Amino acid sequence: MLKVLLVDDENIILQGLSVIIDWEKEGFDIIGKAGNGREALEKIKAENPDVVISDIRMPVMTGLELLEKVRKENISDANFIILTGFDDFEYARTALKNNALDYLLKPVEKDELLGALNKAKEIRAEKEKNDESEIDRRKEVFSRNIISIIKGKPDNDSVMLVKEHLGELSGVRYVSVELDETEDSVKEASDEKKRSMQKELYMKCCEITGDEFRCVFDVSLRGSYYDVGIIYSDELLTDDLNERSYLEKMKKELCDGLDFPIIINPGGRVGKIEELAESCKSVMLVNFIRGFEMSTDRSEVNDEWAGQGGNLDKAGIDELIHAVEINSQDEIKSGTKKMCEGLAKGESRITDMVINYLLFELMHIAREVNADINQEEIVHNIGNSAFDDLYLDGDVENMTKMLLNFSEYLVELRGDNAAGVLKSIEADMRENYKDNLTLKDFGKKYFVNAAYLGQLFKSRYGMSFKSFLHKIRIEKAEELLLHTDMKMYNIAEAVGYKDADYFINHFIAEKGCTPTKYRKQVNN
Repeated sequence: MLKVLLVDDENIILQGLSVIIDWEKEGFDIIGKAGNGREALEKIKAENPDVVISDIRMPVMTGLELLEKVRKENISDANFIILTGFDDFEYARTALKNNALDYLLKPVEKDELLGALNKAKEIRAEKEKNDESEIDRRKEVFSRNIISIIKGKPDNDSVMLVKEHLGELSGVRYVSVELDETEDSVKEASDEKKRSMQKELYMKCCEITGDEFRCVFDVSLRGSYYDVGIIYSDELLTDDLNERSYLEKMKKELCDGLDFPIIINPGGRVGKIEELAESCKSVMLVNFIRGFEMSTDRSEVNDEWAGQGGNLDKAGIDELIHAVEINSQDEIKSGTKKMCEGLAKGESRITDMVINYLLFELMHIAREVNADINQEEIVHNIGNSAFDDLYLDGDVENMTKMLLNFSEYLVELRGDNAAGVLKSIEADMRENYKDNLTLKDFGKKYFVNAAYLGQLFKSRYGMSFKSFLHKIRIEKAEELLLHTDMKMYNIAEAVGYKDADYFINHFIAEKGCTPTKYRKQVNN
């Protein structure tokens, strides 16, 4: 409804205007009445009416003086309908000169008043349409410029335009919010339905941040998908909220306010809006991992290295992959830091290539542990476990967490397949018992952490790895004592002991007598 202010020094006129038409039915609301121009001026400043219907001749300040002051000082863009009992051309000319909407003679006819009011409605509707078009145009220009900054292509004009809308920001993060297409309710929806969900998501983000210019529709950091970007900065914080609590609150409000699943990813913290692309790096890493599809041809991945790897330290990355295989946490941390430092100096395509190689090799390891493993499930597990808890650290920390989580995931897979691994190791020990076998070497060979493998041995065999190895060697020594006439030192060497006395001591511990006595007892 349009707001109307009635101004006249005669109460009977004000009462007549109040009832001459059904204001509510016609789309208007009388928000006040005034007896002179000065009183009306104060109400205009306070209420900002859309239409002012004012008499000309009034004490203190006339209707024309009121109109002239409002226009000259740009107090309001309200449409003025001037009323007078005098058919004076000068009055009319002054009114029209100050952009009065209409000039009506008293007594006012209902149809004449409705005609003037309908003109006011048309003007207001056209203005709102133009205002909306201007806002849409500004948002479109803003969106193009902020996306250029997000994607690492800022220029001075883009930065200045963005700052016109957002101001000078501090403690900036890019926060990605997207539909969770791993969930059936989204995955099985039509494109039209997904687009509708995305628009609803955008409106909710605008509502929570309280600023349409902080929310960017369709950033699409990883191609065609359904996302909204939020420009977070410390200016959004209140006295009772710090950064983490604000983002957690935002996540809860988004999840509670939508009836479809979403994924929220905050990028790293940067100092100013110009560095927004740096904040996006960890978001793009997560998106790359979630969108990863394993190649069926291993040679393709290696050929990519040969063609584009340049001076990157492939050996160092292979060492990092091996550290993940054997769950060496210190080596994972140091290797990840070294890799990320190298990637920071390269182009985004090199980063994608390295991450692709890294993920391919890790997935290959998982497949070797369990051939029936579901690739989509593994990738989803990695992405969720590493990033969905609103981690606010940098790229190195996030990548380290991801690789540590994957290493633990491999431990779990091997735990599920522990019986098979131990069976293979036992067969290996029985075949190669003469060699210098160690738990560490078997851990590397079968990609199991040595300490974890030692625990498996105790759990499965009720003894340590070394005790189990001695047990196998003594069993082999028994066979030689029974079926050959070899000397003790020859038997000791044949079963893997370089020192005959060391062999005899272990034989006594296992069988309760010396090898010589054992041979005599059995032969007798």
